[in-house]
Amino acid sequence: QTVTVPAGQRAQITLADGTKVWLNSESTLSYRSDFGRRDRDVELDGEAYFEVSKNTNKPFLVIAEDVQVKVYGTTFNINTLLGNQIQTTLVKGSVGIRVQDSSQEYILKPSQQAIVQKTDGDITIRDVDTTPYTAWTEGIFLFDNERLETILDKLALWYDVELFYQNESVKNVCFTGYLKRYDNIDIILNAIESTVSATFHIKERTIIINKNEYTNR
Repeated sequence: QTVTVPAGQRAQITLADGTKVWLNSESTLSYRSDFGRRDRDVELDGEAYFEVSKNTNKPFLVIAEDVQVKVYGTTFNINTLLGNQIQTTLVKGSVGIRVQDSSQEYILKPSQQAIVQKTDGDITIRDVDTTPYTAWTEGIFLFDNERLETILDKLALWYDVELFYQNESVKNVCFTGYLKRYDNIDIILNAIESTVSATFHIKERTIIINKNEYTNR
């Protein structure tokens, strides 16, 4: 069974064991047709938020590329759409993170995040505020002093647009904001532009980004 979400949309499904899954834009979840009978394994390509039903006899396993997340009953977010990283953010409960072909498992506590480098499997664990990483499930963009490059990558995914930077340094401009996912991307770009030293121009389906060198912001 495969569930695929196109650009600019979200989906929420309930699996046979009662587990709830929210899928973000351009994400795919796959699982066996007999899911829950013998095991509870799913494969994820993209971003998903899970509320896993507890079953100590059948652990829930998420396979996201080369990363395995083992769960017994908890709430967490996984994102594989971050270039060279796979990000797992734990809201509550406990999960074990393991890179395939490795026997070492890292246990996350609530409000911790594991970042796995796709290139070498290196794992970093840090404490985070989970809200910015799960706000998308409520139809909200929440950015906390986040780099403009990261923000625009998320917008490009949601609105299915291309990005063209006329100035590379503008990628490092940071923005903090709480924005709803409006139908028109202009509203969000205007909000960002009014706060930081960046300008945006939309040409067909491409956003052209430049740094505003003449502002005192």
